[in-house]
Amino acid sequence: MFCGNAVGEYLPPMVVYKSKNLYTEWTKGGPPGTLYNHSASGWFDSTTFEEWFKLFLDHVKEKPGKKVLIGDNLASHFSAQVIADCEENNIKFISLVPNATHLLQPLDVAVFGPVKKMWKRILEDWRKESRVRGSIPKTTFPLLLKRLCNQMEEKKENLAAGFKACGLVPQDEQQVLKRLPDANENPTETVQEALGEVVANMLKEHLSPPATTRKKRGPKVAPGKAYTSADIAAHKEMSKRPARTGSASTSRQSGKRRRVIEVLMSSEEDEESESDSEGEVCQICSKFNCGRSRSISWEQCDNCDNWFHELCLEREGTGSATASCKCQK
Repeated sequence: MFCGNAVGEYLPPMVVYKSKNLYTEWTKGGPPGTLYNHSASGWFDSTTFEEWFKLFLDHVKEKPGKKVLIGDNLASHFSAQVIADCEENNIKFISLVPNATHLLQPLDVAVFGPVKKMWKRILEDWRKESRVRGSIPKTTFPLLLKRLCNQMEEKKENLAAGFKACGLVPQDEQQVLKRLPDANENPTETVQEALGEVVANMLKEHLSPPATTRKKRGPKVAPGKAYTSADIAAHKEMSKRPARTGSASTSRQSGKRRRVIEVLMSSEEDEESESDSEGEVCQICSKFNCGRSRSISWEQCDNCDNWFHELCLEREGTGSATASCKCQK
């Protein structure tokens, strides 16, 4: 894992091997200060991230003023210990909006592209030298990583350019908006309208049935906000509930009353029994959640209290809840 700041300074990287054990031979010859650990999946978990966060804390805790740490919204990054250390040292840990690192993450925007090309050349040279085929031996990886980090140090301007392109330092939201598709077609469009459309498209993509089954990497946390100890406590309390729970948001757009319910389901039987008792069923499919989605979008009839899944309305082709409602027939 790599981390850097807006002036082009990198922290020592951290390597997580996919293994049940960690051997000394796998840690020799790497960049100075590099951390090494292992996990069954090869991904960061709460334990490995807490170890990395200690490295981050050692580099920033003496710096004056507020510090901001930007990362993705993987829940394993937000342990109680990490959040407590953030609050104690005036650090705001901000999670990014899902599927937006190519717009908002400085390293994704300006660093990892050139780094991939550097890494490819390093591997090509190493294979010519060693004539080894197949995977890189873990005993060799630290040496190759050191070559990569040395080349990255020679291109520090890429890191600073990433923060500028993301509109973070200096702060300028137009740096992001101008890179969105069709961002320049309507110069009078406000920032709020543009961001609202982006969020709507993300929700539409999220609610669509998945084409393939993907391996889950754990629950997510709310993006775009600094996580606090209160959020950790609320998450623990929510995880203790055995039955399905949900949070709903309701709004009016273009005269139509809509809501989105975020659902945590414990079992199919719990969902059916609870939704029957609540009486919250779609007037088309007669179910609470016809697609077994984690997010359910609803639309209410303008003339009565009946609710409809927006997905069911699209399938019916009627266009609106009011037109589909039995109160009109």
